[in-house]
Amino acid sequence: MQYADFIESQMTKHPNDDITFAYKRSVMEAMEKRSRQLRKRGLTDEKVIRELVCSENEDIEAGYFAYLKKEKKKKQIKALPRNILIYMIVLVLAFLVTGFTSGIWHPTWLIVEVGVSVMVVYLLLFAADLIAKTPLYPLARLCTAGSVMVTAQFVFLLLRIPLGLEKSYLLFLAAVGFMFLSDGILASVTKQKFAFLSWLVYIPASMGVFYPLLALTGVVPWNPGWMLMVAAVALDLLLVLGTVLYKGSFSVRQELENIWKED
Repeated sequence: MQYADFIESQMTKHPNDDITFAYKRSVMEAMEKRSRQLRKRGLTDEKVIRELVCSENEDIEAGYFAYLKKEKKKKQIKALPRNILIYMIVLVLAFLVTGFTSGIWHPTWLIVEVGVSVMVVYLLLFAADLIAKTPLYPLARLCTAGSVMVTAQFVFLLLRIPLGLEKSYLLFLAAVGFMFLSDGILASVTKQKFAFLSWLVYIPASMGVFYPLLALTGVVPWNPGWMLMVAAVALDLLLVLGTVLYKGSFSVRQELENIWKED
């Protein structure tokens, strides 16, 4: 089977649009490059080369979805400056129209403040998504933490200025706990090697933040509210136990499968 026919047989469910054609061409170029490498290593039978290269590219469809996601990201990056400009114009117009029609400029300036903060949070999360699975992962962690703090900042202003909540500053204490949780979520989603250990640290650490926060706001009493810390440690133990049991059962299943294959 020729490479073109092989690729077409794997892509029958997808439309023949420009993106699909570009993907097929990239796969074809990669397969031809691999063929040249095999010839340089001494293989001369073209049939064997084609079968080997095709066997290495059996999951073309999965690669197609990854290619679509990558192309979508490229389009989003390309359109980002234009979209930011449009967003800022609309934001400023909304502020001016509200101010002139109502005659109230304070706290209507919060329209711009909140709008800009939402944009910054979006950009930070967008950047984190782009670089999370690259060597720049530590920078992705900073972007995620920064998005939490920016969110806390504009929510604080909304609670303090229009609503006049005296203890709204405690939101920054809560933000520290949410930073721990967001970092753990990022590690889990991107399948980092240290994700499991991160949760063992972040669960009690975040509870150590939320417990005094809940006590200071009167949501829970100091005593027996301290039991929340005990619950966090217990949750850690359950997480360790569940992981050990899962890994153990997985190892047993794998061993049985290997024995079966040997027989």
